[in-house]
Amino acid sequence: MGLADFDNFKEDLRRGIEEHESPVLDDIDKNVDAILDTHKDIGNVLHTFTDKLVKVLSQHEEDFIYAYKMHMVKIEKEL
Repeated sequence: MGLADFDNFKEDLRRGIEEHESPVLDDIDKNVDAILDTHKDIGNVLHTFTDKLVKVLSQHEEDFIYAYKMHMVKIEKEL
């Protein structure tokens, strides 16, 4: 979501809140910036999650292959 889209979303959200009266909506209106910042932070975490997961899996794969090779060397020596 681009910055302009995000600003439009905030304005649409605020207009929607103003059209309806509710204590819950008043709380949301007071905290809309914090809510949207948290939403953006969660999006950033999810965006980087895949890269971090690939790095961890790659390291585990390397560790497994190394352990397997060492095990095979040990078996070869026993034969």
